[in-house]
Amino acid sequence: MPRGALAPPRHDNPRDEDPAVFRAHVPAGAAAGVKIIEVAGRRTPIAGRAQRAAPGDAAVPHGKGHERGQEVDGEVLPFDDRAVLADALRKVAVA
Repeated sequence: MPRGALAPPRHDNPRDEDPAVFRAHVPAGAAAGVKIIEVAGRRTPIAGRAQRAAPGDAAVPHGKGHERGQEVDGEVLPFDDRAVLADALRKVAVA
């Protein structure tokens, strides 16, 4: 599989929507050859990307990387993609 051909869709600010319904629509719009893996939440896909990174890869927390919270059912929960990615990369570096 070509590098960059793996896409774990993440849901940003699901508010009152069911994140699983959102993720279920992603494969229909994926380009040919892109493998879609469904993973609930945000922390796990970010950590998984760090674990799959090879030297020279870019691991980019796209989407909500600039925000420090995620809105779920009317409540903003603390969450910082940058901090989660940095933590995951540190864990990979010492493993």
